[in-house]
Amino acid sequence: MAYTKDIQKLFVLGKNSLSAEPIFTQKKLYYDKIYPDGDLPWIDRTMDFVNENPLYGKINLEKDFIYPKVDVSTVALEGGLVSSLGTMRHLKTASGVSAGDLKTFNFVAEAFEDLKSYITAQANNGRIQTGGIVAKCEPKKAFVDLESTYKRFKELHWAYFSLIYLSLPSADDSLRNFSLKDEIYNFPQFMKYYVEFLKTAAPEFPITFSGILNTKHASPLATGLCIEIHDAAYDDDSAKQQFIEDSNFTFFKCAARLHGFILDRNVPWRLVADVTSYKMREYMRIAFERPQIEIRQSEVLQERLELLQEMTPAVVTADDIVDGNIPDPLGAWPPEKVSNFQKETLLQIEAVKAEIAGNNAESWEMVEIKGATDPKMHLAEVEVTKDETGTTEKQMMMVPDCDGTICPTRIMKLDFFFKEYYNKAHLEDIWSLRKMIWQYWKSWINKNPYTKKIRTVGCTENGFKTKVIEHKEVQDIKWRQYKSEYGEFFWLKFYFDTRIHENKIKFKPSDYKKKMKKINFLHKSFDFYRAVEYINEVTKHKMPEIQDIYVSSPEPEETILDWS
Repeated sequence: MAYTKDIQKLFVLGKNSLSAEPIFTQKKLYYDKIYPDGDLPWIDRTMDFVNENPLYGKINLEKDFIYPKVDVSTVALEGGLVSSLGTMRHLKTASGVSAGDLKTFNFVAEAFEDLKSYITAQANNGRIQTGGIVAKCEPKKAFVDLESTYKRFKELHWAYFSLIYLSLPSADDSLRNFSLKDEIYNFPQFMKYYVEFLKTAAPEFPITFSGILNTKHASPLATGLCIEIHDAAYDDDSAKQQFIEDSNFTFFKCAARLHGFILDRNVPWRLVADVTSYKMREYMRIAFERPQIEIRQSEVLQERLELLQEMTPAVVTADDIVDGNIPDPLGAWPPEKVSNFQKETLLQIEAVKAEIAGNNAESWEMVEIKGATDPKMHLAEVEVTKDETGTTEKQMMMVPDCDGTICPTRIMKLDFFFKEYYNKAHLEDIWSLRKMIWQYWKSWINKNPYTKKIRTVGCTENGFKTKVIEHKEVQDIKWRQYKSEYGEFFWLKFYFDTRIHENKIKFKPSDYKKKMKKINFLHKSFDFYRAVEYINEVTKHKMPEIQDIYVSSPEPEETILDWS
């Protein structure tokens, strides 16, 4: 008797709304059966922001917390809103959306544009199925500013401190009729209780930008390295399964890798720029150099144009020079002279690239990869078809040195990338804290201008004594006095204590005293930021162990395989 086994399709139903045991079972099923680790590291390599690399794009090579640079300027956003934060440096609108909707780093946007064009071409050629999320490859989400997250954390912190912590009974009041807030009669008292509050609140509710970056609330989209082509919920495992089982998904993985992206294992429709990939680092270098090259080349063309216009009354444009359509100026220029003028102009234009490359030489390294997105060029005589009749003529044009398979190219060094595109969070933390505490204080005193004080009246000897509650005005402090009385060293100590509490670090009293002594020495002998760097060093090493997520190594498969 033959037995048959029904093969049933697996469905994952994981959602955050499930209880602990079902969500564990569903997540294990997703990792083991739906999106397991593959046998081909180059193709199957994924980014896992949940379990493996939660700090990818949030720390640099030195493991300092970082965030995308912001230019201080006011810009209009979607819906008529205005951002006072400005626009991210090197920001570019993602392909396929209107200006002002979705933005990301310029090199990420350009890599995505190439990827989208590549996918569209394969769909038009019938190599992949048309329709569906992959074939359309339309960006749905990109860069999000962490400032809104930071603002929510500050509001939560203030609500917890002012409404809950300060409502606790005062230790000096045996009858428990008065709360801690009735003990605040000036700013020093306010700071005393806030420092005590931080000891228990900071580990759960970090208040520095560095601390917030170290939480799950800091979205990977805030790194400027991600683009999502689907807008399903992140906790909907059934939507992930449907996306992964799309007939174009395997092609999508390969195409993404060819353009320097990797997929997020927990959000498979999220493209993450692989900053260790030579291909993506080539995009970085090109995007960084392009504005410099365009400015210099336009200057060269303008100079050549002015020279030509001095020699002829004919109207000549820069395009005429580049295309070789220079009119016969005085009826005396032989074709050779026109060709030589054009050749000389093109050589000067091309020399600009070498000039820019020389200026940035310390920031690049030479490698050989597939791609020739910007190969070395040389001037050569090429036959060009002039009209529909097929008439050809020879023109001097720039042509690539290689055939487009393996080409030498320059890629951006990772240390330069992090320096150019990101700010270090710890360098801004202290000033943000100083401003935040001032805002907290002004909010407090505006709502609590008076405090309650108990005064005993009467004579004990005569057997008459009673307690009288008086309202006393809270002593305010002006901004100038605030900055003067609470100087740099005060905030260095406050920042050091805050980072200790956020990272759950416990020093012995003697060790704490030594470190404070060194902070004071660095501040007095060198400068404020030398002391800040030291604080960052002695607090960040206590964080959970972080693997070297930016180790870059050659990937032969990427340089040889051609999936076109």
